[in-house]
Amino acid sequence: MAMDDETREIYERIAALLDEVDARLDEGHADEGLELARQAQKLLDRHEELKKTEVDLQVDTHYLIGAAQFELGDIAAALREYQQVRALDPKDAEIDFWEARALFHAWRFDETEKLLARHKPKPATRAGHLYYQALLADFRGQHAEADLLFAKAAKENSDDYPEPVRLPVDEVQALLEEVLAALPRDVRRALQNVDLSLLPLPDPRVHASPDVDPLVLGLYRGSNLLEKAGDLPPADLDRIEIFQRNIERVVADKDELREEMKITLLHEIGHHLSWDEDGLTEMGLN
Repeated sequence: MAMDDETREIYERIAALLDEVDARLDEGHADEGLELARQAQKLLDRHEELKKTEVDLQVDTHYLIGAAQFELGDIAAALREYQQVRALDPKDAEIDFWEARALFHAWRFDETEKLLARHKPKPATRAGHLYYQALLADFRGQHAEADLLFAKAAKENSDDYPEPVRLPVDEVQALLEEVLAALPRDVRRALQNVDLSLLPLPDPRVHASPDVDPLVLGLYRGSNLLEKAGDLPPADLDRIEIFQRNIERVVADKDELREEMKITLLHEIGHHLSWDEDGLTEMGLN
């Protein structure tokens, strides 16, 4: 149906906003992208006729709101947007992949696997499809299969899905011990009762939580020194956990891997020492 001039103008404003959302997401400014996407949604909500006739515009808006929320770590909100896409267009060719990706980060691995098995990837999602299949294999302990799939994903799109950089476990353990040995004496003293564990990956039976992403690089579990100095009861165990295979997937080479291992360890030590996120950022540990 032909649009009148006013409706056409509103349509073009919404389309321009969504183009800007795409640009902000590409630049890594998901918070700004989310605000712009919500502006587009408000414009659509105020113009019912446009909403009824331009379903694709609605779908694009929900997709982009979901993408921004995903990047900001609000996985539950992203999943709600993807459900809106399904309601508007049950035959959407890409929704299985994007929902599967979000479900993975919500620790819902079985549901992720079902959607990936059903999805027929297009060029835009082929690398991501392989990558999340690799992640599922990795978390199931099928590391050799995972590495084959990571290599295939990198062949499709090495910029977004580089092949992991691997180091022997004993070499990584030695590196972490070197970092600890180089710390000031008072910091080493503060870490005397903290257990340091080098693990391949987080364990869903232990770590699954809305506050922890499966791809987290490291975790501090326990009571920091500020809490110990207050009235809060001490934790049974203070533990720093470093997840080697997660770190190996976010670096470009072995030198960067060693540096990221060091930064991750110091970041978790900072949590034990009661440093907040701003303090960690100032020290380059965020």
